[in-house]
Formats: sequence, C-alpha cells, structure tokens
Amino acid sequence: MRTTSQAVRLRIVKTASGTPAANVRVGMKSDYDRATTSTEQDNHHRRNWEESPWEYGTTNDDGIVDLTIEEIMLDRNSGANPSNDRDLTNTEQILSIGDGSPEKIHLLLNVNAVGQGTYYSATVEKITKPKYVDTQN
Repeated sequence: MRTTSQAVRLRIVKTASGTPAANVRVGMKSDYDRATTSTEQDNHHRRNWEESPWEYGTTNDDGIVDLTIEEIMLDRNSGANPSNDRDLTNTEQILSIGDGSPEKIHLLLNVNAVGQGTYYSATVEKITKPKYVDTQN
C-alpha cells in the first residue's frame, strides 16, 4: 500500500454575479455515479465510496481554495513517481460548496474546466502531478 498526494486549486465564484465566493467551505471527492457504469455499481463499492472522506478547504477573499487529495491504494510501482493511473486529472469529481445545505456540483478535473451550479461556479486553476507521500516515521 502506498499513499499519493495531489493538489488541486479551484476558484469559486457566485454564479449570478461572478464575484469571488469568500470564506466558503468547499469539499471534493470522486463522483461515484459518473465514474462507474451500472454494471460496476454494487452495494460493496457504493458503501466504500459513501464512507470515503471528503477533502475540505475554505476559500480565501479571492474565492481560491487549495485542496490536497490523498489516496492510499495497492501500488506495485517500484519507481520514485506514481504511475499515470494514480493521476486524478480527467476524473469525474463532485464538489460540495457551502454550509448547511451545500450545493453539489459535478466537475471533470481538468485545468480551466468549469462546473456551474445555481449559486456557485467552480473553475479548476491548477492540478499538480501526483507524488508519493512518505508515511514512514
């Protein structure tokens, strides 16, 4: 098992005005329903997805939030860098924006990709390459 880390920068704006959404809580995780086909969906996989954590951050005054996604997976790669299949670029993600009853926005994780909701819109500004995280103490 190896842990990878990948940073994503998003810009969150208010959909109606286009102004930055400051001090707003933003969560992100893989979009299970869009990332799998109906034949792949079963109770076990869905339960694992539902129990997986959201990665949260809060936007700054300019509507920017930096999220770091860490995943622990079986990895047979013996190299210094993760293989391409560990890269979250081009994967379907779901965003949870706001407190109380947060708005859910679907987003394909690509630089300059935009996900638009009723109240908020999100633009992917930056995605770093995945890197291994040293978990040794």
